[in-house]
Amino acid sequence: TTWAKLSAVYFFLFTNTRFIAYASNTHTVASYACADIINLISSPNFSAVFGKVEFMKYQDSSGYYQFRIGEKICMLKAFGAGQQIRGININNARPDLAIVDDIEDSDEIKTKDSKLKLRSWFFGTFYKALAEDFKIIMIGNMTAEDCLLADICKLESWYSVIMSSLIKNPETGKLEPIWSARKNMNKIREEYKEFQRMGILSRWYEEMMNMPVNLENNLVDFTKIIYSPFPDMEEIRFPFITIDPAFTQNSNSDDSAIVLHAFVPHTNSWQILEYHYGKFSVNEVFSITLSLMQKYKTTVIGLESNAAQRVLVLIFETYFAN
Repeated sequence: TTWAKLSAVYFFLFTNTRFIAYASNTHTVASYACADIINLISSPNFSAVFGKVEFMKYQDSSGYYQFRIGEKICMLKAFGAGQQIRGININNARPDLAIVDDIEDSDEIKTKDSKLKLRSWFFGTFYKALAEDFKIIMIGNMTAEDCLLADICKLESWYSVIMSSLIKNPETGKLEPIWSARKNMNKIREEYKEFQRMGILSRWYEEMMNMPVNLENNLVDFTKIIYSPFPDMEEIRFPFITIDPAFTQNSNSDDSAIVLHAFVPHTNSWQILEYHYGKFSVNEVFSITLSLMQKYKTTVIGLESNAAQRVLVLIFETYFAN
């Protein structure tokens, strides 16, 4: 959120942007953010470097400000999700930059109707109110697998970066804090345990990892999932393959997943030994599956989709017939 506010200052200073709409879940929250931006450009440091900002309109209650930076007249206005914005035109200008900050509330988008209502407002009313050549900066947390932010991250027309509090070190393979000065591993671990004790661990994954999951209602107790070293091939018992297919290479679609499972006697547990995921064609799914069958000597395959099952069975039958 701080970066979003600073980006507003940057766009006013160093681009042709004149009118910024700042949208959040409520108009009140958006108004507070706009007030912070105004405080940034009103600070003594800012004035010393860029000159004093001249205000023509200063409306804290409505979250609307009009001011001059040098020879440039700028406008900043706050909006809440669902607020009437269509037809907004101030000084013959529409917003040419929109900053959308935490537009979704996890409690308000639990129903299908509320999710559809927000999408309709965002892509309809909000989009259509912006200037023809507009830009949008959107930030927030993924509060559900089908939340607006998660869906937008799948669109090719958007440049998306999904960040979490922990990232994998490419050299060591271990998870490390993305910003250790802000929150080190001990603090993250303490917070994790606190959320776990309160029975709201799913919320921790949403807020800290941008991973919407529903751990509290899972059929499998995630605390019993352990990481074990890869066993010797001679130890493997009862191997089988599961396939979750999505036969397309469209970048907006879900990935296919092909997983090899087996029982390992010395740990007395089932283990995922190998998995492949990506946007595979039918032939690629067949090729990967066949390779796993040969490597682990199994012919047992579980497939979610009946339609995909018929296609793959036909390919396997043709392959073995030849």
